[in-house]
Amino acid sequence: MPEVCCKKRSGKKASFIMDEAAEAVYNAFSKSMVHVFMKTTGSDKITATGTGFIVSTVGHQCLVVTCRHCIVEDGEFDPAIHKLAIRLSGDARNDFEARKVFSDMDRDIAVIRFETVDAPPPPMTFAEDDNELPSVEKHIVVALGFCSPDKDEDESEDDNEDESEDDNEDESENEDGTFAYLEEVAALPGRIIMQQLEIDGEGFKEVYDADCGLINGCSGGPLVYKSKVVGVATRVDVQVERYVTPKTVKAVFQGWLGLAPDDGRTIKQLIEDISERPDALD
Repeated sequence: MPEVCCKKRSGKKASFIMDEAAEAVYNAFSKSMVHVFMKTTGSDKITATGTGFIVSTVGHQCLVVTCRHCIVEDGEFDPAIHKLAIRLSGDARNDFEARKVFSDMDRDIAVIRFETVDAPPPPMTFAEDDNELPSVEKHIVVALGFCSPDKDEDESEDDNEDESEDDNEDESENEDGTFAYLEEVAALPGRIIMQQLEIDGEGFKEVYDADCGLINGCSGGPLVYKSKVVGVATRVDVQVERYVTPKTVKAVFQGWLGLAPDDGRTIKQLIEDISERPDALD
């Protein structure tokens, strides 16, 4: 099976051996994954980063779903200060300028867009019906994401001396302290261990907790079941990660489009509406 190398919070490398289910998801969707990162205007230092996935293509224009905290760490996104960029899976040398379409702070979802030079990768599709969703503690799901080290963690001199020449070539940090993100997508299997519904004055947030074993850099990545996206990773911890469900993502899209919760359009149709709006392209 393919092996994917990432780096744990400690700075040590972790190798993930994909099983058959994870390999199938990797082969089908790794090209639809993108690195998302934000820099401060006038600086090359990356201040927020994560994973995203393409959900729509119109010509060379692509819409990407990710997490809000992947495009801005604190406060509101300010295009005069913040600069977004995208790197396609398998291509760490070319950055594409990206622009925020909208975001939802409470549910930690953001939509951004960028334009490719060549034909864009195929978009991923959200699960729409209950029969497309996994059952708690029963079905295998697969999480996709780009792993990266904790940017505040430094490796000891002893650790650096122990690393081989090949390992040094796979480092995730440049000499100037900026990140050179790993080109490989991690595909990690697991199960839904809990489903929760949070309700407040701003609306609801339905979430899954899963045990796929994601680490830093994977926020904003999709959770896949039967070739459909059934969650977006919004929190990555050591033992469990949290995903907002398609129902929550649909509510975010409806809210931005000014639609009622009982509007009958599917997530796919909502994404088409977003991609066709001038707001989403300017």
